[in-house]
Amino acid sequence: MSDSEQDWGTVLSGHRSPEMITRLTPVFEAHNIAPDAVASALADQEAFVAATTSRSDWADAYGGKVAAALIAAEVLEQAAALQFTVSTIRSRIVAQVVAESSVGETARQLGYSHQHISRLRKSGAAQQRHETEEVTSRSVVLGI
Repeated sequence: MSDSEQDWGTVLSGHRSPEMITRLTPVFEAHNIAPDAVASALADQEAFVAATTSRSDWADAYGGKVAAALIAAEVLEQAAALQFTVSTIRSRIVAQVVAESSVGETARQLGYSHQHISRLRKSGAAQQRHETEEVTSRSVVLGI
């Protein structure tokens, strides 16, 4: 693995799989995009978005339109990964709250419909069962 791939791994590992990082590295390098440019946009997404409205040639600061589009894709991918994680957390918590009270009470407390709470509860319960099964499987494999 070259030094640039290690840098890309550090920058992209929070929202990209190792396989995708390997596929994307040559694409970024072909467009002369440095890991620091992507890291900067990921670290301050609001500044990246604000730059798009500042001037008509804003993309030049990122290496041109293609480079800016590639960086924008990473900002979007990171946001999607965060949204998925937070959605999972919410579903798990809602499942726990419902287990301690009821769907109706939880819906009232959160200001959601009964149907929405039921969907979140089912999703959260399924995720918790899946995690329990994974831990059990790992324990069996490891002999714990």
